Order: sequence, then structure tokens, then C-alpha cells
Amino acid sequence: MTEVRKHESVSRLASSVALRIADSMARSDDPHYVLAVPSGRSAIPVMSAFVNEVRERRLDLRRLVLVALDSYVEVTPSGPRNIPIESPQSAHRFLTEHGLDPLNAVSDCSLRMSAANVLVPDASRPEEMERKLREKGGVHFAILASGASDGHVGFNGPGSSEHSRTRIVELGPLTRSDNLVTYPTFGDLENVPRFGVTLGIANLAESREATLVLHGRDKALAYRRTLARAGYSPDWPSSVVHLVNASAIDVDFEASRG
Repeated sequence: MTEVRKHESVSRLASSVALRIADSMARSDDPHYVLAVPSGRSAIPVMSAFVNEVRERRLDLRRLVLVALDSYVEVTPSGPRNIPIESPQSAHRFLTEHGLDPLNAVSDCSLRMSAANVLVPDASRPEEMERKLREKGGVHFAILASGASDGHVGFNGPGSSEHSRTRIVELGPLTRSDNLVTYPTFGDLENVPRFGVTLGIANLAESREATLVLHGRDKALAYRRTLARAGYSPDWPSSVVHLVNASAIDVDFEASRG
């Protein structure tokens, strides 16, 4: 059963989630520790708090693997490809700026994470992510976020099958509108890509542990709708959190009261 954890503020929410990730990582003796991270506002405070945990506990990051839930895709004459890494909306850039770089900055040189352990689904070969996840032992901890308007998780929009895996998807209008709020650098809706590559619902459900992070008044609807579902419901994909054996919903005061 999914545990609901209510927090007075975003900072307390982030600290609580980061502590659980650090504890999970410290307990694991697997050769790799895979942390799945969504790009965008929901994950930023959690990753910042995780950096603090790493610094205070001097955690060994050599096993750490950061996996992006999704990536924007551009369609070219030679086929689909991820948007350039240097783009402000690049998932790889997000994981580097909010994960790899700050984590390594607070770590001893001998304990730092390898840049090769930043993994992003590849639009030209989506199935490669399946192989990489198997090689790394699967996702140990997934930070999940929910679209405010349609409940998308990763780029899995409404209607996504419980059995879906890494694939290219067309982004619905509500998902694209939510993403314009996340990345105002797009300027207007027409500039938001119409396609993405994403881990599937089945990939996320296989995580050993997961938490759905909801903060801010605009996530109140997402909180109510996710909480109202006992299991996975395709009409609200972030309800996938209920399929994970060890799962929680971490919500701040603003999101929980709306």
C-alpha cells in the first residue's frame, strides 16, 4: 500500500526523500545503484537535498547511475533523435547540472560518479535502455513526478498501458502545456516538441522503491486524483506509483490542501 507523507514545506519534503535515497544507497551492496530522475521542477529540490546528504555522509558515488525518465525528440529526415545535449530542455543537461556536477563537487576525487553513468533513453534506439537497465540491475529508487493537468509520468500520457516499455510517444496538448510551464524557455506552445522518448509504465513499476513528489498548489489535482486510485489507472498515469512494492507519495502543504 502506498504511504502518504505530508510535509510542511518543499524543503522538508526534499530532505525526507533525499534521506531515504541516501539510506537506500548505503544499504545496497549491488555493483550499481540506479536512481531514476524526472527532468523539471519536481526533482530539483530533491536532488539539491541529496547533494547535501552525499556531502554530509561522504557517500561513495562510484556505483551511482542516474537515469532520465524521458527526453524530448526531434524528427529529422534521417529519423527521430534526442534534442541536442546543449539545449536548455535536454534531459542529459538536466541530470548533469542537477546531479552529476553538484554531486561530484562535494565528493572526494576517489569517490566520484562517472559521467558515463548518466543515462538517457535514446530515440534512435529505445530498446537499448531496456538492455542497460538489465545490466545495471534495474531501478533501485525512482523519483516520480506528475503532470499537473493530465497526470503524465515521464512522457507516459493518459491511455498508457500498464505493460508499456521504453518507446517514442506523441505528446498530448496537456502534457505540452505543462511542459511549457516547466521550461518557459520554449517561449510558446508551438516550440514545445511534439514527440518524446520515455521509460514505460512497466519500467517504472519494476522499480524497487519509488516516491511520487508533489509540491506547489498546481499539483493539488494530481494529488487528489492519484490518491483516489487504488492501483494503476491509464487515465492518470502517475498512479503507477501504486504498482511499486515500496512506494510513497510525498506531498507538501500547498499541494495537499488544494
